[in-house]
Amino acid sequence: MNKYEIFMLVQEGVLYDLLIKTTGNMIALEKLFNILKSSADILHKESNKVIDQLNELRENLQKVNEEWQDIKEFMSSLKNYEGKVRNFICSNSQNKEQKKCEVNLESVKK
Repeated sequence: MNKYEIFMLVQEGVLYDLLIKTTGNMIALEKLFNILKSSADILHKESNKVIDQLNELRENLQKVNEEWQDIKEFMSSLKNYEGKVRNFICSNSQNKEQKKCEVNLESVKK
């Protein structure tokens, strides 16, 4: 065996060693990729849960807002009805408490 053949055998050993290390690195990277993919899937599912909760809260808030608007309209109707009843009672000639009506009228004017 001459020097060139020995050199080539050494180089072949070095290349074989590099091939083994590269294969090991590829396997490690593949495992790391799978771990990262699993983590990403978990985060994606958790994000979707949070988004679903936010959407549900938004829907509930819209319902509460609609109910609040209905209550405000109802209160306005009640105030209007209260005014009509008060006017009817105060304009009734048989009302024995005319002074209360006069006091109420004064407070309404202020």
